[in-house]
Amino acid sequence: MTRREVRRRTRLAVVAVAATTVTASVLLTGPLGAAQPTLRGGAVIEAGSKCPVDSGCGLITWRDEFDPRPGTAPDPAHWGFDLGTTGWGNQELQEYTASRDNSFIADDGTLRIVTRRSTGSQARYSSARLVSRDRVSVGYGYVEARLKLPTSPASGLWPAFWLRSQGEPWPDGGEIDVMETVNGAWGYSSTIHGGPEHWQQYQWHSTGTVNDGEWHRFGVLIRPKRLDFYHDGVRVHTVTPTRVPAGGSWPFDVADRRYYLILNMAMGGSYPGTPDGSASLPATMQVDYVRYWALDDEARR
Repeated sequence: MTRREVRRRTRLAVVAVAATTVTASVLLTGPLGAAQPTLRGGAVIEAGSKCPVDSGCGLITWRDEFDPRPGTAPDPAHWGFDLGTTGWGNQELQEYTASRDNSFIADDGTLRIVTRRSTGSQARYSSARLVSRDRVSVGYGYVEARLKLPTSPASGLWPAFWLRSQGEPWPDGGEIDVMETVNGAWGYSSTIHGGPEHWQQYQWHSTGTVNDGEWHRFGVLIRPKRLDFYHDGVRVHTVTPTRVPAGGSWPFDVADRRYYLILNMAMGGSYPGTPDGSASLPATMQVDYVRYWALDDEARR
């Protein structure tokens, strides 16, 4: 697959959030007494569970299991919405909305992000882009989402799970694209972005276990000088400052830098290209959970 065009995402200026700014009601510390939810096709995760991929991670710090509240919006303490038809710096064709037509909690306790054809709108398609900006932010540690993605035909579809620096202009604070896949392709990409002049380090992972209609886990372990990407618990890619081009700056070694979470599904744009009209719509990206394990202090190396 050819290297995609450099994406010039719209720069977002947001209010800085301190490292401790995660809503207290969603923090998990110590031996919780709350009942543990049963996961869709997964196992119960016990309070105090350790990181599944690295012994240096501490206890689970935050999670959203999208517990069953059929037809309701995602928890507003965790998630907001980016809205509009700006093209999002990538010539995307959809309008992002906060409508339950485009995002909702299903009766099986999964988050659904739905891309549809639109009528009576400025855009030909509608979808949703959920952001934890100013609500939940993460730092050093392991972040993972369990996803079920649309199957072919999927021309133009662009589901993604990614992180962006909280309170800093893009690309200076960094961006981590944990999982992006386009057109129902046989695989997915993981990419990091930095500044001061935009640079990116892109990696395509060729695998059939992405757009196959099954559940799969995608995660990234963030350390000051190293990012490790995981697929179904297996490390598939590592990036260090040695991959930064001349004139670029590695943005991930600022100790108090925080990142907010993004789940979205675009239609068309610079990465997937122009849809050929064959996509089976409405198309749904399902999210079982998003979890974060903070890194132990001694493991920040």
